[in-house]
Order: sequence, then C-alpha cells, then structure tokens
Amino acid sequence: MINGYEELEDHNQVEITLNKDIVLKDTTILVESGVDVTIKGDGHKIDATLTGDIEAGDEGAHNPGMDAVSIVEGGSLTLENVTLNISKTGDGENATQGIYNDGTLVLGQDATVTIDGVSQNGINGSGALSVESAELTVQNVTGTAVKAGTTNISHSTVFATGTGAHGISVTDLIVTGDAAVTVDDAAYYGVRASGDVSMSGANTKVTVENSSNGTIEGEEGAEPTTSARSCWAATVQAPSA
Repeated sequence: MINGYEELEDHNQVEITLNKDIVLKDTTILVESGVDVTIKGDGHKIDATLTGDIEAGDEGAHNPGMDAVSIVEGGSLTLENVTLNISKTGDGENATQGIYNDGTLVLGQDATVTIDGVSQNGINGSGALSVESAELTVQNVTGTAVKAGTTNISHSTVFATGTGAHGISVTDLIVTGDAAVTVDDAAYYGVRASGDVSMSGANTKVTVENSSNGTIEGEEGAEPTTSARSCWAATVQAPSA
C-alpha cells in the first residue's frame, strides 16, 4: 500500500486470484501504463467504499482514495468471476468516483460490478470498455453512469438508473449477443454515441425510459434523438447522437 493506492505494477502481466473477500476504504486500485492486470475472484467480492473525506489536488485533480479504480493510458484491467461493489459512504463532501479508465477495462466472465451513490461518474475516461458475459449496474450518481471510448457489450446486462447527467455516453457503441442495456431516469441523454452504433443478436435490446427530461449545466434537455422512452432492437438501426 503506497499513498492510498493498492499497487499492482510489479510486472507487465499480473494475475491475481482472490482467496477471500476484500474490503477497501478510500483506496484506489491503480493500474499503471504498460501493465495488464487480471483479477480472478473465484467467487469472492471486493467492497470498496469512498467516504468523500479526501480533498482534491491542484485544479481538482483526484488524489488517491477519490476513485475506487484508476487505469492509466496504456494499462488494462480485466475482472473475472468477481463481484466489485463501489459505494459512497459517510458525510464527506469531496468528490468520489467509481472507475477512471484511460486505458482498457474488461468486465469479463461472470464479473458483477455495482457502483452506487458516487458524487461524480460511475465509469469515466476515454479508454475502451468491454462488458463480456458480465453484469454492470450504476445507480444514483451525480454525473454520468458510463463515460468511455469504444464500448462493446456482449452477452451481458447493463443497467443505469438515477444519473444527474447522461446514462451512457461513449464514442462507438457495439451491442451484441443478446445483451440487455437499460437506462432509466437519466437527466440528459439516455444513450449517447459520438461515433457509430451497431447492434446484433436476436434478443439484443437497448431500452431508455424516463430520460432526457432534465437539464445539465444550464442547457436545455436532450434533443429527440434520445427520447424519454424508447426501445431499440437489434433489427433496428439505432440513432447516433
């Protein structure tokens, strides 16, 4: 443990298998550039709580303990058969965030990730995101549930609800393999992709409900490209925002 970070950078390829549940408080799991980390939970869980007691650095830069996970550009993190619960606890008023990803984040086989109540974004950054045979839930966050670069969702369930900004905001969005993506109660765009959107799979579905009704940063609510209630099936060409 160094400066609040759980260091995982001893080797370029790191594989960790949990043999018990882990509890972290105001601790950032940091994946450095050039390091590929795989955490295999073997059915165990990681409970990461953020109190909001950690003050930001210069110009609001996040200090250790403000993000539960941070992946530097050029680094990658894969989660398999593990439950990761990230939540805001306590009365601290400083910023908290679930996962910051400027590298590559893979929620792999049987991974279950829940992010609840953080004061900024559930997942943030410009890195690639893959959700493969996994479950992702982001709820009650002040910012956006999921911000990412190219995002692939396959054979998975993604649920975002109660966001103060967007539900899902990415560059390219690919949803395949009978995946189910649901956004409910996003203040602004339910699903927003600045690049391409593609869907395939007989039962693949993206559903947006009760969204695009609020305001963000003083602007008007979302345009009709992402309506307050919509459902896209794989047989329909989904709109790009």
